[in-house]
Amino acid sequence: MDTGTIAVLADLFEKGGSGRLPMERAAFLVRDGERCRCLLWPFTGQFQQTSYVGAVPAAAFAVAHTHPNGMPNPSVADRALARRLELPVVVVTARRVSAAIPGEKRTRVLLTGTWRKGAPDLACEEMGESATAPALSAPRPGAPRN
Repeated sequence: MDTGTIAVLADLFEKGGSGRLPMERAAFLVRDGERCRCLLWPFTGQFQQTSYVGAVPAAAFAVAHTHPNGMPNPSVADRALARRLELPVVVVTARRVSAAIPGEKRTRVLLTGTWRKGAPDLACEEMGESATAPALSAPRPGAPRN
């Protein structure tokens, strides 16, 4: 994983309360040439979940979202979202970054330990809402499915 992607994941982690709060933040990771951009979903303040209504950006290569630090693995709902969007769903916690990859049954661990140390200072960008596409959500681990 390149340092730019690590940097925006670190920013997303901080915006999500550094894994200490019972809420999540999510974003699309988008390729812009050689650069990774992080487009934040609007903040919902929902308990251990988040949602977005709008179109998936054309250059999106993953959905990333925070989990509380004690929940480092993608949830069943995260895996379902990965399959539905055909995009990896990345889970960001203090000591681990993992992903649900479409078509894979096992969690893929991407980064561990002090993964944020030395990351450049790059910020996620706020993303506006659009009512033209179905809702996407990253529900809390163990939450009932709709």
